Amino acid sequence: TTLGPNDACGFSALNGALCAASRCGWTVTRLDLRNSGDTSGEKRRVVGYGAWAFTAVEGQEHR
Repeated sequence: TTLGPNDACGFSALNGALCAASRCGWTVTRLDLRNSGDTSGEKRRVVGYGAWAFTAVEGQEHR
């Protein structure tokens, strides 16, 4: 899946990271997803935040 401008502010960089992960055979694990409404309580307009880990398979040769 390719991200677009309505999916993330840094969609171009994220697409690059996801492409690199795919080419290298890395595993992508979502660590957490939050939005600004989680702290302010205001849910009508929020900014989302996410954290992911990119990991290589142990013993896999770097490409």
